[in-house]
Amino acid sequence: MPRTRVRYWYVADGDGRRHYDDIFLRFGIMLIGPGNSGDYFKNKAEYRDDTYVQTFAEELKPGHVVILKKGTKRIVAAGTIDKRQDSYHHFEVFGDVDGFSIQHGRFVTWHKLRKQRALHRVLPRDRLCECQDPTVQRMAEKIMSENKVEPKYPIPSPARKVDDEELIHHLIEHGLSSAQSEDVVSAFRRVRRLGKWFSENGESVSEHETRTFLNIPLLLALGWPEQRLKIEWKSLDIAFFADNYTSKGEPELILESKRLDEPLMFAVDQAKKYALNFPNCTKLVVSNGIVYYLYEKNGRDWRFQAYLNLLDLRERHPYLPEVQGATALLTKLLP
Repeated sequence: MPRTRVRYWYVADGDGRRHYDDIFLRFGIMLIGPGNSGDYFKNKAEYRDDTYVQTFAEELKPGHVVILKKGTKRIVAAGTIDKRQDSYHHFEVFGDVDGFSIQHGRFVTWHKLRKQRALHRVLPRDRLCECQDPTVQRMAEKIMSENKVEPKYPIPSPARKVDDEELIHHLIEHGLSSAQSEDVVSAFRRVRRLGKWFSENGESVSEHETRTFLNIPLLLALGWPEQRLKIEWKSLDIAFFADNYTSKGEPELILESKRLDEPLMFAVDQAKKYALNFPNCTKLVVSNGIVYYLYEKNGRDWRFQAYLNLLDLRERHPYLPEVQGATALLTKLLP
């Protein structure tokens, strides 16, 4: 039977195009955004129009039960908000989660549902709302009683910022002349300024524009000759060749570009499918012109190796410490 005087909450694992359940379960947390205005309790005026964030920060309490849902027809996990931790946190490291800032957080002891059951009801679409359905409440209790507690990884500290001088030094170490390195950083600054403007006008910026005005200038500055790049070639947004392009050539690297407001993780799966047609392709990149994810082939699999955010240069990925950051990604992108 459901516990007495315990409140139950639904929390969404994303927005339908992005899914964060792996992050929630990996770190033993629940997150909601946007959070780029800072800690809720220190910046309440900034969140006065966001009832979701207000509810998350003020009404949820330790001991409450949370039901993690995917869409309106699937429950992923259930858990209780931890009593051992301070109730509310603002996590800097989750400022860029596939393009979203979901930094308002609480620690949760999760129990993942191992065997999916058909739901004979439609769950609410809200990203956060109270669950008052006794049947779903009993289901949550059953999930927690029948499934083990998910192990928790510690949340990493914020990654160190990287400045332009460090980039120049790193590029020189990897074979570029001082003048070339200066040119790369100069182009980098131009792309960054334009990228910031695009990010503030993202809905009106097309995929073709981000590829033309953000991706290509950076690639040319890194030293890629036009003769070794093909744009919109055999379904690929950008194909990179080891030598000047010929009709018999096969790309060694492919880049899948997206609009600024589109999720990149979806593009990763798309790029992996394209790469199946090119056995000699060992790297793939997905980018919205500002953020870059780079994957390298590892046997039959692809390993997430490096991350770059033009507007916030870091030495590694914000919350995946095993993924390298800005300097490593630029090095791996050199011809």
